[in-house]
Amino acid sequence: MFMETLNAVIIQYPNPASYLLMTYYLLNFAKIILAESLKRRLGYNSWRILLQNSNQWSTKDLHNFQLEKLRQLFIRADRVPYYAKVFKNVGFNPRRLSSLSEISQLPLLDKNTIHQYSGDFPIFWPMRRLARQVSTGGSTGEPLQFIQSLVGLTAEQAFIDHIWSAGGFKPGMKMAIIRGNWIGKLHRMRVGQMLFISGYEHESQVMLGNIRALESFQPDFIHAYPSLLHRLACFILDNDVRIKVDCKAVFCGSEAIYPHQRDQITSVFKCPIITWYGQSEQVALATGCPDGSFVFFPQYSFVEFLPVRDDMYEIVGTGWLNQAFPFIRYRTGDLVSGIESHCFAESGTPVIRIKSLVGRSQHMVVLNDGTVTPLNHVIYSLHGDEWKNIQYFQFVQESQGQLLLLVVPKRRRDLRWGTAMTNSLRKKFGNLLTIQIEETEKLDSSNTLKFPYFVSQLPDKY
Repeated sequence: MFMETLNAVIIQYPNPASYLLMTYYLLNFAKIILAESLKRRLGYNSWRILLQNSNQWSTKDLHNFQLEKLRQLFIRADRVPYYAKVFKNVGFNPRRLSSLSEISQLPLLDKNTIHQYSGDFPIFWPMRRLARQVSTGGSTGEPLQFIQSLVGLTAEQAFIDHIWSAGGFKPGMKMAIIRGNWIGKLHRMRVGQMLFISGYEHESQVMLGNIRALESFQPDFIHAYPSLLHRLACFILDNDVRIKVDCKAVFCGSEAIYPHQRDQITSVFKCPIITWYGQSEQVALATGCPDGSFVFFPQYSFVEFLPVRDDMYEIVGTGWLNQAFPFIRYRTGDLVSGIESHCFAESGTPVIRIKSLVGRSQHMVVLNDGTVTPLNHVIYSLHGDEWKNIQYFQFVQESQGQLLLLVVPKRRRDLRWGTAMTNSLRKKFGNLLTIQIEETEKLDSSNTLKFPYFVSQLPDKY
């Protein structure tokens, strides 16, 4: 398939520049293959076995597991200057941790604190060569960059595969991925048992090409942002297009999925939809239920819920997967409602279930031609160095085809970030959207937890 892709590039671009493009795709292939090969190593199998065996755990077994994981995390964190100071200030000895409730002695952590004390959050030296840099813009409009250990990456994949296994997934099965991947001038790219489909183009011919590619590839599963797969489903339904794809399940993550989206996706692909909730910081993970509720994994992290108002809580998590950068009592900014106990394990071990995830709503931007397209997948895929100079951001749309990006930079009088950000966004939207960036000192907040990263001032018809 690799040679087929390169031949397609040469045919489409028969000039010396084709060889540069070939090199670009070769590097992309190598990067994807390397990332996929690492995802299921370095302790992956141990976590899969633990997840299977934990169905037999008693309440005491779960308590002891979480207590030991927290103790190990706190001992490692004691080597980080920020946490060493925090532990000393509150008189907290991580080696003497004897109860889960003792975590309440520690202060809450948020992105602003990490930015403020960035010099006190170095990664552990032994982890430096086994770690990667992660960027997240997320739904809060407050970007963050940190280090993730490869051990944490493989553990994360073990949990995700465990969730996917409910749909019959096994590693090595064929997967079509529609998650806004930017793959240059190609709309689609196949790497082994994976088919990557760019989510940025939505012209009719591109959509039809995506449909035919799915039919030719015949994936066992589709992994997608709900908004992007919903767009494809709507195109199929609105244009009465026939699609012959026999999927075992659809995996939808990183965004909320609304009932009407679930119904239309199901009507097209005629298979179960599996959802989950998580974040790059790896402090909370929950598997979605058909009724829209979520059940949190107690093997993944220690989760608390901070009261906000009547039956509304913020998720606060302490994760132990990432050994390079500790997040202890981290405020995610994501809101939930309807907290209740739920028997997750066969042994009857109680875990937390929430009726609805309030945060992470989708936002739509209107392009020059009147097309309405989701903004979420664009924001979540912006991982360039320009984020290093941004404290907060907010998109505002006042007219069709026009988008204003308000930015609170970390450093004043540095215009280079503006050029880099503009270039990144233009790659996503091309000529369909005019983007203007303005520097500001602060952003208005709609509540005490989050300000919306997208504000639309267009008529309700959109």
